[in-house]
Amino acid sequence: APAPAPDAGTRVPQDEPERPRAEGDDMTRRDYSKDCLGSGCHAKLNEAPAVHGPVSLGACETCHTPADEGKHEFRNARPDETLCTSCHAQAEAKKVVHKPFAQAQCLECHDPHRGKTKALLAGEGGGKLCEKCHEPPKHPVLHGPVAVGECLLCHAAHQSDHEKLALLPGKDLCVKCHAEVGDLLAAAPFVHGPAAVDCAACHLPHGGEDARLLRKEGNALCIECHDSVAEKIQKDPHVHGAIEGEKGCAGCHTPHASQLKSQLRAVASELCFTCHDRELVDPATKKRVANVAREVAAAQFKHGPVRTGDCQGCHYPHSSSFDDLLHQSYPAEFYKPFSEPAYALCFECHEKALALEERTTVLTRFRDGDRNLHFLHVNREKGRTCRACHEVHGSSQPSHIRKSVPFGSGGWQLPINYQKTPAGGSCSPGCHKPKTYDNGGAAATAPAPREKPRVAGN
Repeated sequence: APAPAPDAGTRVPQDEPERPRAEGDDMTRRDYSKDCLGSGCHAKLNEAPAVHGPVSLGACETCHTPADEGKHEFRNARPDETLCTSCHAQAEAKKVVHKPFAQAQCLECHDPHRGKTKALLAGEGGGKLCEKCHEPPKHPVLHGPVAVGECLLCHAAHQSDHEKLALLPGKDLCVKCHAEVGDLLAAAPFVHGPAAVDCAACHLPHGGEDARLLRKEGNALCIECHDSVAEKIQKDPHVHGAIEGEKGCAGCHTPHASQLKSQLRAVASELCFTCHDRELVDPATKKRVANVAREVAAAQFKHGPVRTGDCQGCHYPHSSSFDDLLHQSYPAEFYKPFSEPAYALCFECHEKALALEERTTVLTRFRDGDRNLHFLHVNREKGRTCRACHEVHGSSQPSHIRKSVPFGSGGWQLPINYQKTPAGGSCSPGCHKPKTYDNGGAAATAPAPREKPRVAGN
């Protein structure tokens, strides 16, 4: 560090009281065989863990030159701005320069003669020295280096090419200590934008309200950037309970990096089943949410998106205008007159013609000859909705057909009693007498549902 010096024309700072002298004593140094230390006046300047080089050699004239020896007054041996740098040469100025250093005010931080450390920092040094100019943080939780006054672990004392005199830019500074996060960022294919650049986008560098030093708590921090998700959550009547839970966004997303897109903690099906492995109750509507994991595990025949682990094929992860966070309308009732908008969710994958064409030999195997039985069931005043016959996630029967369906408010499970046959099938449900149908056998094959594009955004 540059060697500080007193202002020109002033007395040398005294670290100890001058020796007593009688009035009229000549204080001009006459005995040149003794230096300032050996004369007995400033001996204690050499008694410290670290001593400025010229002081240790008794070479006081390196920095001081007599102004009036009779009055024991001295001036700087060189101009203030070059007194220290004549010995302590500095590299070319960097982008950010500490104000005292820029103004050659070395004594703001350094003792010119001695100190407790090699840098000859003034006073106690460390954080206490910085607090002369920088107000100490008053947060209940302090960053480790701040708590022990080690400001120079993160900041350069004189100059730097980085903001706030940081030793390194952005996250590179943080991962010097937080190596486990650095390893994660380096190994993960999907990294949270702020974590890839600057940890201070989410964390306070000096202190905060909790151990993570977050700038804001929970979801309030996330929506500062993810405002489109926040706007949708605010306007939609149905919000995913996980968002409003204790963990909030962090329940499904990692804050730093992941092996999966959107920094998900696990693949969608596994992630969803961390909560949907038990029966839940929507706190807002008091609606019961079934144990989906149990349903899926028991199902021999699974709905396509369930089979591929694509819960987002039908559900939005954050919020929706429709019940159960669905993309589109899906009738909750057993009976409902048919309309295309009412079945919009199903028609995202399945052909509308299933419900619109009365006669067909190729659209579906659920037909009697060429009579389309889907059309028959839905196109009436008391049309049977899809859920009247099909489970939404999976079933022990082909085409995920139900064994029974909830009917009415009393909790009765209306039986379907479906049986598949080589030429078609039969059912004897509680809603009509037993019926059979013949579709001509396996030769007449229904087209597969069209491929559905992945849902983006929410």
